[in-house]
Amino acid sequence: MKRMIVAIIMVSFLIISSVCYAAEGGSLNKQQSSIESFLRGVGGLETSYSTVANGFGPELKQKITAESYVQLQKTVKEQFGSLKECKFFEFRAYDEFYSVIYLASFSKEKIVNASFRFSKNNKMLDFALTPIKENNK
Repeated sequence: MKRMIVAIIMVSFLIISSVCYAAEGGSLNKQQSSIESFLRGVGGLETSYSTVANGFGPELKQKITAESYVQLQKTVKEQFGSLKECKFFEFRAYDEFYSVIYLASFSKEKIVNASFRFSKNNKMLDFALTPIKENNK
């Protein structure tokens, strides 16, 4: 009898925790759309600045203008090459923002950590593209 009660309590905790995680799902879908559009754009695939900038917050729009977006595309092309694929890796919800991490593969860099920070209204606040190098010992 005790085992059955403990099992019921454990199952109810799992159900409650899964509902809590699902509450952030709508935000993640919007953010993934913005990220994938951004990565396609800077990775050399045809994506216009206006499409990418729709996901930017006001501060990021001031920093990344249409002209600086073209320069960013050139820099990414020189350093990483063309985008081959990108895959979702991690989502974290904090009090003030969301953090989303993708792992991307480019023609010149095997693995690139693409980190993004979003506001609670799902606008991109900032990003970082960092190559991950293998440790050869």
